Formats: sequence, C-alpha cells, structure tokens
Amino acid sequence: MSQDERTIKTPADYAAWILLLTAEAGCGIASERWILTAPLLALTILHFFLCDRIRLRLGLIGYLLLALPFAFLSNSWEVEAESGIGFNTPYYISLYLFTFCLARTLSLAGRQRYPVMVMCGGAGMAVAALDIYSRPQYLALVTIFAVALLVVLRGSLQQSPPKKRGGLLVVGALVAAIISTLAVTAGTVYIIQENYYRMNRYFMTMLRMAPLQQAGGFSGTSKLGDIADLRNGGALDAIALRAFSATEPGYLRGKVSVHYENGEWGARSSGLEIVPDRGEDKKRKTGIYTFPGRNKPEEFEEPELSVYPGGEYGAHFFLPLQTAAVDTSCRQVILMPGDTLTSKYTPTSRGYGVYLQRGEVREFQPNSQEKIDPFDNEIYLQIPTDFPLRASFWLLREKIHGAQAARNKIAPEHAVAAIADWFANNYTYKIGISFAPDQDPLLQFITEKNHGHCELFASAGVLLLRQEGIPARYVTGFFCGERGLYGDQWLARKKHAHAWVEYYTEKHGWRTAEFTPPGGLPEHGQSSGLAAFQDYVAGLWIKAVGFIRREGIGGLLQYLSLLGTWLLETWTRRIMLLAGLGLFFYYRLRRHGRGGKDLFKPREFPDAIELRRKEFFLLCRELARHGLEKRGSETLLEYAARVGASELPEKNEAARFIRDFAALRYAEF
Repeated sequence: MSQDERTIKTPADYAAWILLLTAEAGCGIASERWILTAPLLALTILHFFLCDRIRLRLGLIGYLLLALPFAFLSNSWEVEAESGIGFNTPYYISLYLFTFCLARTLSLAGRQRYPVMVMCGGAGMAVAALDIYSRPQYLALVTIFAVALLVVLRGSLQQSPPKKRGGLLVVGALVAAIISTLAVTAGTVYIIQENYYRMNRYFMTMLRMAPLQQAGGFSGTSKLGDIADLRNGGALDAIALRAFSATEPGYLRGKVSVHYENGEWGARSSGLEIVPDRGEDKKRKTGIYTFPGRNKPEEFEEPELSVYPGGEYGAHFFLPLQTAAVDTSCRQVILMPGDTLTSKYTPTSRGYGVYLQRGEVREFQPNSQEKIDPFDNEIYLQIPTDFPLRASFWLLREKIHGAQAARNKIAPEHAVAAIADWFANNYTYKIGISFAPDQDPLLQFITEKNHGHCELFASAGVLLLRQEGIPARYVTGFFCGERGLYGDQWLARKKHAHAWVEYYTEKHGWRTAEFTPPGGLPEHGQSSGLAAFQDYVAGLWIKAVGFIRREGIGGLLQYLSLLGTWLLETWTRRIMLLAGLGLFFYYRLRRHGRGGKDLFKPREFPDAIELRRKEFFLLCRELARHGLEKRGSETLLEYAARVGASELPEKNEAARFIRDFAALRYAEF
C-alpha cells in the first residue's frame, strides 16, 4: 500500500481490526496462554495506529523465517486443550497467521488487505472452537466477529451513492445477515456438542493409524542373522543413534530374549503398557518411567546420558544395563522382559534422557506379577528340548571345562572366562555364513563350523551358561563407542549393531558377557575432516531440538543462554563474534550509503506536495461517503476518470483536482 492511501480509514478498516482482535482473544481464551497471545493483541492495536508510518517488504523467505519461532514453540511449549484433538499445532499455526496478517497488511494496497484479515481471523475463530465451543464467551465472540465481518464485506463491495429510499432496505439486509450468521454458528456448535466424542475418536484414530514398526533384530522374534544383515547391508557408516555423555555409553540394549528354538530368540511376553509419570498436575512436557526396584531420580536431577536413535529405530529405546529411569516425550511405552522399553506411537528419535542406577542391577521384572531372583530363575535356565542340540552342548561343555571340571559347579566368572577363551582360540569371526535349511543353525555352528557372527557366539554362550546353572539372556542392540570429534557426542553406526550376553550372579546381579572373538567386535574409529564437522553440527542440532522439547519454553531460553556463554567462553570465539557483528553493521552502513532506505522511516515530501496531499486525503474521505472510495489497484488518473464519470454534482472540480495532484506528485518528486 502506498503511503498516500494508508491514512484513509473507513468503517471497514476498523471492522477488520476488530475482527482480527476477536480471533486473537478467542485463541487466548481457548489456550489460557495469554503470555503468547497478549503481545499479538498489543501489536495488533499498535499496528492500526502505526500502519501509515511503516513500510515493510517481506518476500517468501521473510515469511518463512517469520514462521521459525512458532515452529520452535510448537515443539517446546505444548498447549493442551480440554478437547484433546490436537490443539497444539493449530494453535501455533493461528498465532503465525495473525503475525503473517499484520506483516502482510503493511505491504498490501487498498481493500486487498481485507481478504487476508478475514482468512486469518476466521482460522483463529475456528481453532478457538476446538476448546471453547460450549462456553458463553464463544457465542459472544462469534457475534462480534459476524458483525465485523459483515461490515468488512460491505466495505469491500463496489457501491454507488446511497439513494433516499434504500436506507431501510440496507438495514434490513444487514439484520437478516447477522441473524443468519448467528443461526449457522449456533447450529454448528450444537452439532459439535452432540457428536464431540465420536468426532474425537475418529480424529484420534486417524492420527494413530498404526503402531510404530519395529526394526529387525529388535522386534518380537529375533532370528539368527538379523543383526548380521544390519552389519552386512548397505550404508554401514550411516549413523544409527547419537548419544551425549561424559563417558563412553558402551553397550546400549534394544531387545532382551529368553527363549531359543530352531534359530529364533523370543521374549515369551508381549510386555506391559506403561504411561510415564508427568507429575501430579500433568504439566511436564516429558514423563519419567522408573524401572521397578531402581533409584527414582531427584526432582532437579539431570540425566547422565541422552540418546537420539535414527528414524528407522524410532520404536525402540536403546538403554545401558545400569538404567534406572528414562525421561521421554513418548506418552505410552511398553515394558518388555529384561527391562527394555519400546514406544507404541511416538518415535524415540525425538530423544530421551537416561538416569543410571547406583549399585548393582539385581531385579528383573517383565511385568507387575513376575520377578526373578536367584531362587526363581527357571525362565533363564531353559535349554531347548531338541535332543541333538542338547547333546551337542553337553559335549561342548566338556571340551571347554574339561571332563572332571564339568561335573562340578563352576563359578559364574570362571565359566564366562572359559567360554570366551574357547571361542577366541577355536573360532574366527565371519559374516555371510550359509546353513542347511533343515537343521538348527546353532547346532551346525557348534558341530560343523569354526567361524560365525556375534549372534551365534552370543546364542551359544547363553545356553552354555545355563548348563552351568547360571541364569543368562540374549541381548541385541548397539555398541556406542565412537567418540565425536568435538564435545561429549558419541556415535553408533549401522555396522556397530551387535549381540551379546547378560548373566546373573548372587554377588553382583546382572552383568554383561562378551563371547564374540576380538576380531568380530564392532570397530570404532574416529571420523575426521568435513565428515566429522558435519556429524558434530548435526548432533548439536538434534541435541538442541531435544533439549527444547524436554524443557519447554524455559529450555529454549536456557539453551540460548548456554549458547551465549559458549560464544563468549574463549577469546577466539569473542573475536569471531565481534568480527561478524562488525561486518554486518558495515554492510548496513554501505547499503544506506548507496541510497538504501530505512524500512521504518516515513517518506518525506516537499512542503508544497505535503500540503496538496493533505487536501487530497480530505477529498478522498469526502468522496468515499458518496461511494467513490479509491481502489487499491487504481492509479490517480484512473481514479480521476471514474470520479468524472459519476453522478456527483461537483465531479468535474474533484476530477480536475486529482489530475493536478497526480501531475505535481509524480512529475516533480
């Protein structure tokens, strides 16, 4: 909009601002987050008085950048409505539309601003209906909105000078339109109230179309070869998960299995659905789940470890054996045997915090009824019923421990060391082994082969320990031991997928055992150069987003303060920051020196033109009363021609004044 047109304020202008203010008030009432809505209300009011003094030109990139704060807020400060049908995202979209509208009206001419304000205001009123449709305030807001909308529509239409006998007809049409609008609104509210729960159920079903898909090797049944396929497939260097910790995370468990049969490991339990604790008032953005018998985190205790799995592993939590509790944004998790977790609907790729156990891990609780201790360990001592397999393992036991030693009880630590030495001395690591389809692959491994992959060594180790009366279980996950080039970031790539063993002792509880020969353990190098820097930047971004999601708006402010502290921590960063600011201000000064204009400074005109402009605005206001308001896309000469062709008695003098003003305005300045 040119400055010549902005000072003309018609009833439609006032109605458009009332319309926008009404929609903002509705969103404020619905969300009860006035700390976010109040600044927009204030900005809208101030914008009405300052719009003739501000020029703003934003392109597509500018409007996209304007959306970034609202995208951050939607992920960091959740707004929950009583409706429970996804109020958070529509609410922040409405706030963006209000801001977009205010910015857009500064660059639109004439009545072109009305469609934008109507669209944004209508979207805000629709979102407000999600939560306050049953309140009296909503009907009051709709009434105000309807009246303002009719005034805007009336002001947007082409109109001729009013006739003496048309006054009552116009008033009657306005009254009928208002009554019709209220009737439609009341009917819509009634339909929503009567069918609310059905609509809510359909909406939630649509959002939760299916549970998350579990990755091979970590699903309900783990086949021997699933992990080897991960380590032997494509994109071996692709990052499977990132972890942030002061010390090496090491073994991160994704799945624990207890029952083996014919090349497959199973859990023999579908798990127990758990809702993490979000506090008594349910206001926490994340929930904490504490494993049974473990240490509960203190109120302000920080997690020792943060993990961010890749998207394809979004159904799984990868946790150390010593995990005491998990801080997660997942609303519903499933507790599986072995104290492992899976997510039902929300991807774990958003990140989660891990609190570590102080002391030994002594208890295992697959659900609220079952519990294992050294006197009730049948499920961890089960050996397959297949006779050839059982007999082969008894023979292997004698080879490992000796005929005499095999007849006596062996201490768990000695048994683990003897089994590990046997495999290291008699087997080599190899991927891509072929087995006869009609035989158990584990039987072929211990009777025919002298090589194997980690799943075979771990499976054989579990059964050998069980033969000694030592409770043991089969575990799959990742070994996270590759340190990032900078900071406390640790990486696990696809090639670091692994299988290992956990065994139970009366003295130390559950412990980890590694039976894969040294040549087959996941290799951890350290990337360098550009690849390392890219991993570092990607990790910082993931960590920042996760931190903000976990801590909300306070987390955003805290992270910004941490970023500021980091920038000022060393003289090198301070100098780089000052240099960047200096270059920015130098560019701005050079731009103004080349004739650039301040976006917020009103344009100045010579005194002669300024006097004519004021007279022109007064004339426009008078002509608007007779239905001759200047159109936004109309030039001054076109406006003069339309005024000259009207039925106004003083049309010739008015048209001549407009033509003279156009010649003075554009010829001399």
